[in-house]
Amino acid sequence: MHIRTLAALTLCLTGCTTHQPYDAGEFRQAPLSLKQIALNEGGLTAEQIRVISATEPPRAFPVDVAVVIVTDGYLPAATQELFTYDLVKGLESSSKIGRVTLIPNFLVPDRIGFGSIQELGVRALSEYVIVFHVDPHEIHRWTQIFKSQYRLDSTISYIIVDSGTSAMLTADRLHSTHDYEDKLFEREEREQAQREIFSEQGRLIAAKLDELFSGR
Repeated sequence: MHIRTLAALTLCLTGCTTHQPYDAGEFRQAPLSLKQIALNEGGLTAEQIRVISATEPPRAFPVDVAVVIVTDGYLPAATQELFTYDLVKGLESSSKIGRVTLIPNFLVPDRIGFGSIQELGVRALSEYVIVFHVDPHEIHRWTQIFKSQYRLDSTISYIIVDSGTSAMLTADRLHSTHDYEDKLFEREEREQAQREIFSEQGRLIAAKLDELFSGR
């Protein structure tokens, strides 16, 4: 288990990133390129630069956060539900986080930029928005490392945006690893393993928020 900081914002904010709604049919192939994350093509105005540059750290805790999930391809509904539920529980474990609001997928626009992220945060009455970028091939990946030992890896990326100014406070990439002695053939056992690693990532992000707010 370790945390690796993003060297650049391009992973989260450039290129074409798809975003899929919940789907009860876990094995149905969903179309791609439905949603995108993008920067303003015209750049920032002088007033926007002034407001963003004047962003200050929170002065009172706990703060409320909104959560937006953006998936890069088809993610089974059961996996997304496990991820969001345990992620929110992990975030709520932080003493600096109060209410956590999960933004429904149908409210996320086709092209989501900082303006849309800011609006979602304001409408959710939240001081900050956490946008998660989830690759279905990286959110949970099983690997056999020995004859009777298996490894579960999970990697997610996220950015934290100030709802008041639309400033991006940080961008990070989390990677967690758990090893298991058994093959975990039963579905319930695999789900429990996923829940453990998703909960861990929620706690890691909560710890990163604590560190971010304490160090500013």
